[in-house]
Amino acid sequence: MTRLIARAPAKLNLTFEVVGQMPDGYHEVSTLLQAVDLEDELAFEFSPHDALDIRLSVSGAQAGHFPLDDSNLIARAIRNFVA
Repeated sequence: MTRLIARAPAKLNLTFEVVGQMPDGYHEVSTLLQAVDLEDELAFEFSPHDALDIRLSVSGAQAGHFPLDDSNLIARAIRNFVA
């Protein structure tokens, strides 16, 4: 089994303005960001087998605010990466 630890630093949007829409449907934004001294720690474990089985678990105070279904962007990224 392979284990990967990634840190995701936090930022604070001081300003955020939607300034247009791009051809792909996403919005073009103008923003001013400030780094803050917080981060999330993401741990990934990969097992060598053919079936795609994604299991998500969350710990900490904000665990109740984290989607564990298919709307989760981490699960979508994994599915797109292995597809």
